[in-house]
Amino acid sequence: MAYIRELIPQATLFTDFIVGFSSEGEAEFQHTVEAMHEFQFNMAYIAMYSPRPGAASYRWENEVSVENKKDRFYRLTEVLKIHSRQNNETLVGKTLRLLVNGVDRKTGFSTGLTEGKINVRLDHFDASLRGKMVDVNITSAADFSVSGILVKHLHLKH
Repeated sequence: MAYIRELIPQATLFTDFIVGFSSEGEAEFQHTVEAMHEFQFNMAYIAMYSPRPGAASYRWENEVSVENKKDRFYRLTEVLKIHSRQNNETLVGKTLRLLVNGVDRKTGFSTGLTEGKINVRLDHFDASLRGKMVDVNITSAADFSVSGILVKHLHLKH
C-alpha cells in the first residue's frame, strides 16, 4: 500500500465490503479490519449481507445474526472514518481540480468530485458551474469529504 501512495501520491483507493456473509466468523471479520488498516481506503461502501433469491448463497445457512452484522458494519465504518479523514487532511492547503456536480444541501454551496472521486463542498454557488471543471483550494477535511474555496473556473475546449 505504501508503495502505491509513494508512486502516485494523489491515488485514491475505494472498495466494497460485505459484512456478515454466511458463516463469517470473528477471525474472518478481523482480517477485513486488518485490510482496512493496511490499505487505508479513502472510501468504502460497506453493506450487511442479506440473502438474495437466485444467488447460490441464498441456499446456504445464514449463521451471522442481524445484531452481529450491525455491530460489524458499525466497527468497520469507524475504521473507515479514521483513514478517510487522515487521507482528506493531507489535502488541506492543496489546490484540486473538481467537476461540479450539483448543489449542496447546505444553502449557498455547490458540490463536486475531484479527479480521484473525493467529495468536495465548494463554498461558492453558481448554477452555471454544474458540469464544469474548477480548481478549488481545500480548506478543511471531514470523515468522507473536504471543503474548499473556488480558485478558478476552467474553460475547457471540447
